[in-house]
Amino acid sequence: PEKKKVPVQKEEPILQEEPPSQRGDGPEGRGESPVEPAKKQEETSAGATTKAEPIKQEEPIKKPEPKEPAPDFSTFTTLDDYLDYADAAQKKGDLERATTAYANAVDIYVSDPYIIYLYMDLGNLLKQQARYTDCINVYHAALSIPILAENPAIAREFEKNIRYLGIVQAVLKRHHAEDTPFGDIPDAVRAEIEAADQALEKKSASKDETDRKSVV
Repeated sequence: PEKKKVPVQKEEPILQEEPPSQRGDGPEGRGESPVEPAKKQEETSAGATTKAEPIKQEEPIKKPEPKEPAPDFSTFTTLDDYLDYADAAQKKGDLERATTAYANAVDIYVSDPYIIYLYMDLGNLLKQQARYTDCINVYHAALSIPILAENPAIAREFEKNIRYLGIVQAVLKRHHAEDTPFGDIPDAVRAEIEAADQALEKKSASKDETDRKSVV
């Protein structure tokens, strides 16, 4: 008998999975390469770094104000001329010019009844500039004017101020603050100055009492 032929089944072809770049799903399915988003991100980053920053406008340089010319004191004819000039200079913060005006006035108006106050005001100006040695010299000069011979109480005040300024210099030097204007001395340092002055005052008073008793 003839053998029956068994029909051979044909193998179906194996379907291969399409690569992501050819598939229709996902962002790759829109024909974009997987590396393209990274490229775009880099371009965005690069663009951010190269973005021009706003240019800062430089502030205009301030020119220093011209100095006021020195006064011609030869045109001053009265004491009020010097006082008015000194007052105006002080209001402008120009203590140096105010000091110069007073220094000229004390040399000219030595016999004026107001001379004592001229020396006091001059001394105050010097203390504001931390010129303590100059202030002491001014007070010593004041002791030699004729009007103080008739006012021993005022003369003693000048002597006390000379002693006090010596203490001020010593204490400020101890604190390495010799250039401190009188009005800017810290409270703690000022208290130290006052204590030293009071101690010296007591010592001086005790010596005067001893001298008085020895005379009697």
